Amino acid sequence: MLDKFITCSQERWKEAQEWELNAWLGSEKNLEDWNSWWFNHFQNFNYLQAKSFKSLLEVGCGPYCRNTEYFMKLFPSITTVSVLDPLLDDYTKHEYYVTTVVKRYGARMFSCALEDYSDDNKYDAILCINVLDHVKDANACMGKMFDALNKDGVLILGQDLTCDEDFKSDPGLLTDPGHPIRLDHLYFRDKLKPYNHIFHNILPRELGRNPKAHYGTLFYVGSKK
Repeated sequence: MLDKFITCSQERWKEAQEWELNAWLGSEKNLEDWNSWWFNHFQNFNYLQAKSFKSLLEVGCGPYCRNTEYFMKLFPSITTVSVLDPLLDDYTKHEYYVTTVVKRYGARMFSCALEDYSDDNKYDAILCINVLDHVKDANACMGKMFDALNKDGVLILGQDLTCDEDFKSDPGLLTDPGHPIRLDHLYFRDKLKPYNHIFHNILPRELGRNPKAHYGTLFYVGSKK
């Protein structure tokens, strides 16, 4: 069943983006979206302390962009920052916290889908945390991130995982308006082969953010071969 959830139509994706924007516009402007939870389960990137990152791209930064903020505090050597989100123009127009992060770090903004991202810059690190279930084409997004990394650049990937069992226990996942893509650990087993593994963990269902909907949560850090 999951093969049909790796891509979606442009129309389905637009519906998901409209749902996403409406959901956030009803929230406070100075919050976080589980960002500290993700960082804690990445063990605060202690295993990357020997790295000297100079550039960072966060894809799917959302309205708060706390992932970038937390990472910048850990790695002050970073001087070039970019953030990408299809709804970025809307978030900054309504002055959500991402606006503060962009100003603080002089971040370049890309208000576009990751599949449509085009830029000559390469990055030492890319953050992609719980983004791929919101995209149009997961394969294209994985390719875009690989291409945007410098040699030996580090991909930091976090993702809730979904399997057939989840669909059976919660049929509403089939029509969830905000998440057109669903991926399992087997998908990433193949897609992460171009990386040298640095950190890899799958949190079991009972320890995840939404045990009813996700059998596991992937935490992955790898360097581009």
